[in-house]
Amino acid sequence: MGKNFDYVMRNMTHNGNVADWLWQIKIFFGEEQAEKFCEHFIGAHQILRINDIRNIIELHGFSVYSCSEKEQLAFLSIYRPINRDEKVIRNIGFEQAQELYRNKDIKFAKSIKELGYSYSTTCANWKDRSDKDTYQKEYVFIVFSEKDSSEQFKNNMINLAREYNIDQVLITDKIVDKTPKMIIGSKQYNVADGEIVKETEDTTIETVEKYLSEITDSRVLFKVPYEKNKTILYYENPSLGSYYSKDKQEIVKKMRPYSCNSGMLKSSLISSFNRANYNE
Repeated sequence: MGKNFDYVMRNMTHNGNVADWLWQIKIFFGEEQAEKFCEHFIGAHQILRINDIRNIIELHGFSVYSCSEKEQLAFLSIYRPINRDEKVIRNIGFEQAQELYRNKDIKFAKSIKELGYSYSTTCANWKDRSDKDTYQKEYVFIVFSEKDSSEQFKNNMINLAREYNIDQVLITDKIVDKTPKMIIGSKQYNVADGEIVKETEDTTIETVEKYLSEITDSRVLFKVPYEKNKTILYYENPSLGSYYSKDKQEIVKKMRPYSCNSGMLKSSLISSFNRANYNE
């Protein structure tokens, strides 16, 4: 079986119709032509591997990622799973405890802005220590290095992590291209001394999950299996979206919409940029 055909089938198994007609193409045209078509198909539809870390980042045409160029990413979260059996948590209430974390996240976001970096946010799920099939959901920040050197970015992320009592930082290598099959390397740094704890050649979603699990001593998943059958404890407001640095704001303003929906998205983003407190 060809490598491109196998790649598409492995990473689009949720789409039965696509799988069916790809098999028909292979049967009718033969393996060589099917391989050529699949190579085109992968690029045209930007088919990422299921465990590609970009699948936990916003990738739409006006996203922070789409405005980035040969940058590094740092994955950071200040959340620690709340022990609902502790007396202090029972006294103040679990929802109040999650609200306190959300307020810390807002302060953390402000600190990232002050350093001049863009960020995207995504939610992860920490296994609850009290109840089976229960998870606590909170934000993970994905910080973009902008025009900093690797050393500047590393030092700033370590200092930021130290300020917010984060023990380790996961930072990718520079993302030199945005092709679907791209492999992204990364390093995990100890915040106390800045030394490398772990190097990973192929940084996947599982890599980030393991990193977050290690520093919080809890199982962390971005996607909970059979989530509808689980209890997800999540404090909804205020929600935290992405932040575009001043340079990326200018990039968005110059970008041309590619559809009616993208035009509406661009207008919404520019409206956000014009808010008096957007960069605060």
